[in-house]
Amino acid sequence: MQPSYLYIPDFFVNPSRLFSDLKTQTQWDHRMRARKTASYGVTYNYSQMAYPDSPIPDLLMPLLQRVATRLGFEPNNILLPKKRDKSEGFWLKIWSEMAWKKQKRTHWVR
Repeated sequence: MQPSYLYIPDFFVNPSRLFSDLKTQTQWDHRMRARKTASYGVTYNYSQMAYPDSPIPDLLMPLLQRVATRLGFEPNNILLPKKRDKSEGFWLKIWSEMAWKKQKRTHWVR
C-alpha cells in the first residue's frame, strides 16, 4: 500500500514562532544515540524506548485542534525527534493511539 500525503499550505499559524518556542522550551530526552526526542501526551513506546505520559504543552494545542478539525481525528501524542547533527530542524510526529490501533494512521508534519 502506497502512503498518501496531504499538503495543506499555511497549516501552521506562525510556524517560525512555533519552531522557536519548541526549540527553547522542549526538554529533550538524550537516551538515543542518533537523535534527541521529546514525547507529549499518552505513553509512547517505540523501538525499546518508553516515554511516560506527559502533558501536551499549551503552545501545541492550537496545532492539535487544527489537526482534529482538518484530518478528523484527535491526536493524543506528539513525538519530536531531532537529529544530533548540527542542523536546526526537527519534525513532529502527531498520532492518536486509538487511530493507530484501528486504522494505522500516523501524520508527519515537517
